Amino acid sequence: MRNLLRSGFSRLWRSKLLYLGILAVAAQVAYTLVNNLHYKSLWGLEELTAINLIFAGTQLLPIVLAGFISFFVGVEYGDKTIRNKLTVGYTRSAVYLANLIVCAAAALIMYVAGSGLVIAIGAPLLGGFSGVPYVLILQILCSCLTVVALMAVLLLCAMLITNRAVGVVVSILIAVGLVFLITPELDNMLSAPEMIGGWSYTVNGVLYEVPVQPNPDYLSGFGRVLAQFLHDLLPTGQLYQYGGSEILPCDLALFSLYSVLLIALTAVVGIFFFKRKDLK
Repeated sequence: MRNLLRSGFSRLWRSKLLYLGILAVAAQVAYTLVNNLHYKSLWGLEELTAINLIFAGTQLLPIVLAGFISFFVGVEYGDKTIRNKLTVGYTRSAVYLANLIVCAAAALIMYVAGSGLVIAIGAPLLGGFSGVPYVLILQILCSCLTVVALMAVLLLCAMLITNRAVGVVVSILIAVGLVFLITPELDNMLSAPEMIGGWSYTVNGVLYEVPVQPNPDYLSGFGRVLAQFLHDLLPTGQLYQYGGSEILPCDLALFSLYSVLLIALTAVVGIFFFKRKDLK
């Protein structure tokens, strides 16, 4: 296992994709910082600080990770490296877990690079880090666990698809679907108010009142419980919530629990099917 990790990290440090991933996440964070600095100076929004942007890189991160992991693992399939590792005596479980650890390190490096840019550049420009609440520190630590869970899901896909091109397409489609379709839709469903109306407007001097009434789009009952569960379970849902409203300590505990379970579950499932996979 030690030799597997040594060779894995050696390949990671030489990987241009790792540095391209860091650059992509950092570029999105830098754009967000510049954009917010512009509007803060334009509109005088003193409440807009760097502390609000600590999770700015998390929207692009899943897509970057999908591309990186599928390429990183796909190269091993293409070069027959995985088969060679098994030939010299390494177990399939060890090979899978070594890739899990190496890819987790890569994911955290990309994530920390983006967050570090907010602190290093955003803090002097926008302020907001003079008195950092302990809850934010817990959010950052727990979000690292969320990033590892996201990586574990993408690694499962990459390890079970031997064709690199197919693996890249499938992984990126999964990431795009989670980031731009499923997670925003779940958030919209859960954020719809229970009641609507209660306002008035005037047209040609005539006052019209809209009475308070139930919102037909409000999700209730089992549907709401299921939507909330999925929103909290999915790593992209957790990252979305970290970057939004205030997160309570009980939410952090729940998110961390879900992340640990997701990492364990994907590892068990991945190893189970990887052991039975025919590596030609």
